[in-house]
Amino acid sequence: YGWDLGVPEYLYYHPERRDLHLYRLNGSGYSEVPAGADGRVRSETLGVSFGVDDAGSLRIYTPDGRMLLTHEESERAREEAERRVAELEERLRRLGENPGLG
Repeated sequence: YGWDLGVPEYLYYHPERRDLHLYRLNGSGYSEVPAGADGRVRSETLGVSFGVDDAGSLRIYTPDGRMLLTHEESERAREEAERRVAELEERLRRLGENPGLG
């Protein structure tokens, strides 16, 4: 189907086997994109790389190598940042300062 639709790349990942493959459309069909030294495969179409972390989860990496957070990880980071801001505001209030927030 990919050939008929002209899908430029497709990614295959089997989590139980940690089997990751990226295929790219060329003139004669699809060919597998070799993984880099870091074990990741790079999508030219999306401009990102895909890899498998130590837990076996499929992860996305930016061109500079930063791993993108999952939705759950982003939520935890946001909640932690909000908690930290609240703690700092409270410390400033106890010191008699008005942080001018809220």
